[in-house]
Amino acid sequence: LVEALPGLEDAATTRELKVAIKLHLEETRDHVSRIDEAARSLGIELDPRPCPVMAALIGSARERLGGLHGERHQVTGGDKRGILALFIF
Repeated sequence: LVEALPGLEDAATTRELKVAIKLHLEETRDHVSRIDEAARSLGIELDPRPCPVMAALIGSARERLGGLHGERHQVTGGDKRGILALFIF
């Protein structure tokens, strides 16, 4: 998710949507940091493999946008709710 959100932010065409995605990215980075810290303090080694559920959600968002990389696609109008729903849990 941390790797996918910047592309989604770039695809957003409204300031409101860009800000919402950027804030979500910052919160997600904070969550990752806290999970890493908790695992270290408990002596747990985290599995570095991608989560299949998260990969499916990201894949769905990329499919809806026609791919987040390469050709530029915009997120506007009706796309906002559907795409944001994929990333806000």
